[in-house]
Amino acid sequence: MRKKLLAALLVSAMALAGLTACGADPGDLTSGDGGQTEAENNGGTGESIDGETAMANAKSAALADAGLTEDQTIGIGVKQEFDDGVSLIEVDIYTPDMDYSYSVRADNGTIVEKESSVPPKAGDINTSTPVTPAEAVEKALAQVSGATQDNLRMKYDFDDGMSLYEIEIIYNGVEYDMEINADTGDIIQSSQEPLSMN
Repeated sequence: MRKKLLAALLVSAMALAGLTACGADPGDLTSGDGGQTEAENNGGTGESIDGETAMANAKSAALADAGLTEDQTIGIGVKQEFDDGVSLIEVDIYTPDMDYSYSVRADNGTIVEKESSVPPKAGDINTSTPVTPAEAVEKALAQVSGATQDNLRMKYDFDDGMSLYEIEIIYNGVEYDMEINADTGDIIQSSQEPLSMN
């Protein structure tokens, strides 16, 4: 009996130490946000926002901020992440001529960070490799039926003694990544993943 009591006390002490080390108030085991409920975090409206609604709201806020409609894009990625205990929705918007990246608070839809960049294209690359950028584009697009040059981002890199074309194709809700050897034309790496994670 004494061993069981000692073991229970040891486990309780370790749990309390773990909470204290993480910065949590051991007296508040209800949430990791200082005791506020999700409804209080939601601007005090008293309504709880589920993940799907938060993602849809973040996507709408990002599109509005970029001055775009969904049909003007070639793809939109929406993923939920946590940063310092705050639930954020990461929204990536891809268009033929500009890419946008947003971080939006899940609880109230506030945009906390945004950036935009011109995507790297094959026409920006000037190399004297045996495989031209245009040939690498043709090979990459042959791997993704229906994709066009508007869906493609491309960079040239020299890595581990090898000349490479790093290619990203955004098409039908999927991001395709490839590396093509600029000397031989071989695809040396290829992967794909959905733009959004629900």
